[in-house]
Amino acid sequence: MLNVLIGNDFWGAGNFGDDLMLAGFLSWQSKQQAEWRVSILCAHDIEAMRARFPTLNWIAAHESTREEAIRSADVWLGLGGAVFQSDLGPWLLDRLAEDMRCAARHGIPTFLVGVGLNNIEALATEQAHAIYQLATQIWVRDAQCLAAMRVAGFSEDKLHLGADVAHLAFAERARPEHLSGLASCLAVETGLSEPTSLFNALTAYEPQSTWLCQEVRALAGCEMVLQRLIPAHLKSAFDASCLDYQTTTLANVVAEFQRFEVLLTSRYHMTIAGAWAGSRVAVYDRNAKLTGVRQELGLFECSDLSSQAAVTQALRNAQVANPQTLFLCAARAKQMLDQFASAVNAIRPKRETAMSQDALPRSESRKPAATQAASSQPEGQE
Repeated sequence: MLNVLIGNDFWGAGNFGDDLMLAGFLSWQSKQQAEWRVSILCAHDIEAMRARFPTLNWIAAHESTREEAIRSADVWLGLGGAVFQSDLGPWLLDRLAEDMRCAARHGIPTFLVGVGLNNIEALATEQAHAIYQLATQIWVRDAQCLAAMRVAGFSEDKLHLGADVAHLAFAERARPEHLSGLASCLAVETGLSEPTSLFNALTAYEPQSTWLCQEVRALAGCEMVLQRLIPAHLKSAFDASCLDYQTTTLANVVAEFQRFEVLLTSRYHMTIAGAWAGSRVAVYDRNAKLTGVRQELGLFECSDLSSQAAVTQALRNAQVANPQTLFLCAARAKQMLDQFASAVNAIRPKRETAMSQDALPRSESRKPAATQAASSQPEGQE
């Protein structure tokens, strides 16, 4: 049995978009015949993750356990996320590069699957180039990311176009039979210069709407913080929706994210969820990853959340994604994971390699690999 370690550790941090990626991966894995034992590092709420995804072997990502988890794996997998990001600090790139170097020290191949780009400047960092050099293969989740990496000088020998694995969480689900109301799911890291304009536009379009949280933490610029900016006289016009992160089920997450007729969002995975639901979606491009998914799905852009006119225009022109486009994304995601599976299934589990080495006579087991390979060839052949 092959030991596959999902080594990026942001799971359990409070963002339900991460859960949708895991759901897509597990939907695909359930149909595979390969014998894999999948472990996953978690640096945050591991109990919430165990409850929602009990089939995975969850490992707390302490420094004392991290290297042991990597050393014990046959394959290291970086699954999903906008890993190429520097606009919020270098911490994610640093962590990724460090873990991939650790895997390299132990002879473990590393793969990035369904990853994305947060800001183009991240591709110019030393960490990004180190990650590229360390990776065996990389599948990116949209054409914009692939093009940006090519322009930044990343050669194409290990780059492939894939798709976000969250598409597979929705591809086999029936669309909701009934959609109603307006939801806003917004994060704006740099704040709003005129926050009242946003709320005035929303209430003018829909007197009673939902303020929806994909991120449950009160981080700067995220949904729960922006909600505090709603003027007192408008607060009753918004119904807050923030699921309990510790106890809610994946089914509840999907149902909550896919019940609205109109969706205004600056969240990557809320965009995908709304598109698959058949919602009319408008997207505020707060970073490159939102531009990528909006363009890929052909959705309307909200140009300025601080402008009442721009928000009103976005709500009126919000678009339903073309189902054919969505299924093409799901097909790309499946092909990406199938290609990843083909690559890793050719890898021999380390314990089998060790057993085969132990079975050799002592003089043979100590030979360098190249010498052993040569000695196994029939005489007269090179």
